This record gives sequence, C-alpha cells and structure tokens, in this order.
Amino acid sequence: MPPDPALVPVHILRHGKAERQSATGRDEDRLLTHRGVLQAAHVGRVLAGEYPESPGVIASSPLARALATAAVVRLELRWPITVEESLATDRSLHEMTEAALRLIARAADSRAALVLVGHNPQLSALLARLCGGDEHAFTLRTGHLAALRAPARSPLGRSELFASHRLEGDDE
Repeated sequence: MPPDPALVPVHILRHGKAERQSATGRDEDRLLTHRGVLQAAHVGRVLAGEYPESPGVIASSPLARALATAAVVRLELRWPITVEESLATDRSLHEMTEAALRLIARAADSRAALVLVGHNPQLSALLARLCGGDEHAFTLRTGHLAALRAPARSPLGRSELFASHRLEGDDE
C-alpha cells in the first residue's frame, strides 16, 4: 500500500554523544565522541533502509555536535542538509515549534521525508507537542531517533509516533 500523501514522514533525532567540553570551552563547539559517530551512522543506516530512493531533507541545529550528526547520517542518505537556527539550544520551544511546522509543510509540498537534528530539552518537548503528549512525556537520549507520521497541515497533537531507534546496547 503506498504511503498516504497527506502524512509526512518526520524523524526527530537528538545529536549523537558529544564530548563533555570543547577545546574552546564553548558549548556550541562540542564535537561528537566515537560513540556519537557510531550512533549517527546507525541512524543513517536505519533511515537509508527505510528510504532507499526517496527524497528528503535533513534540517540541523547549527551547533557542531548536531551538524556532525547530520553529516554522518547524510553519508547514508545523500539528502541535503539545511542549517536551521531555530533548532539551536538557545532558542525557545515556541521558535523550534514554528520552524518545525514550516519544515513539515515544506516537506509535504515536495513529498519528502524530514529529519530534524537538535538538542534536549526542546527536542523532546517538540516531540510531545507533535504527538499530543505532556511536555515531559518523551525523553530523547543522545543518538535517539523518533519516527513520526505527521499530517501535512496542523500536525500539532495529531502526529503518530510509530518507531524509535537507538544503537543497540547503547545505555549511555
């Protein structure tokens, strides 16, 4: 059965495991650890298996650990990466939600899948808003992917969480 064109595949991905402190001392410069790279590669393989020939886009926070996660995922998918400032840690949940709604609508218009790469606590709260749950109902750990089916229009509270992926044995 072909996918419903009124539903957009949306994947919410928390960045992979990052170093505790960057060489510069700035949070935004923290890089992925080896474990973080493995987590992102796993997610990339999962998504590539799900969308072998499908169009899609990866929207990432501008912070180093999120961009690195997006780049590793892209190695498997070959989807373009766009930097979305509203996915950064210093942005409000409202800003992130507005950006997500805009990106979901754009993905629906181009019949593409969407991956949002960002940070907690906003990303977990965004997931809850999309699925209609309490803001604390979901906790995305590092390298954790939540797969949704979101209505192309008005997805808040109406999206369905249908899968969750994380590197097996990853208890960090």
